[in-house]
Amino acid sequence: EVRKMIEEYSEPDIKQLIDKYNDAVKPQISLCVVGLYSAGKSAFINSIIGSEILPSASDPTTARVCKICCGQQYQIKFWFDGKECILTFEGSNYKSNSNCDKEIIRELQEILKTDTHHAEVFYMNKALKKLNSYPNIEHEISDIIEIKIPFVKTSLPTDKFDFIIYDTPGSNSDNNSRHFEVLK
Repeated sequence: EVRKMIEEYSEPDIKQLIDKYNDAVKPQISLCVVGLYSAGKSAFINSIIGSEILPSASDPTTARVCKICCGQQYQIKFWFDGKECILTFEGSNYKSNSNCDKEIIRELQEILKTDTHHAEVFYMNKALKKLNSYPNIEHEISDIIEIKIPFVKTSLPTDKFDFIIYDTPGSNSDNNSRHFEVLK
């Protein structure tokens, strides 16, 4: 009853506070997609969120656990050599904090120079491909990559629930036990 009374206010500031409150009290649903490598886990997740955000191929592609959340921004967050790295995408532009690996930034810049006719999802997909293929020899990238993206073409009831979706490397990968520890 209180919610109905408050929703009648049309002041922008009050409306914004009401929206924040409604988002904060939405139940959270976590989905974890597990299976053998190259079974189509990433493609399945792409289809339910309505964007080709996760790289998918017939060869093993996902090397790290990806945590996908619905958000207002297009963002990738991971840890590089113990420092938080955040890439934020807007159209064919992106921003990064100073902790990001220079090689990853250089490769993103090359993609942006040659192909400026795509939206955020395209560039995020390229960045995730690079992060998944990055060798942990000289530097260390976290075992989990956090992704925020608006679920604009989904049939999930995002107005009623906050969905958190986990994409996992194949259950028959070499680091399988480590990935399950990350998920726990």
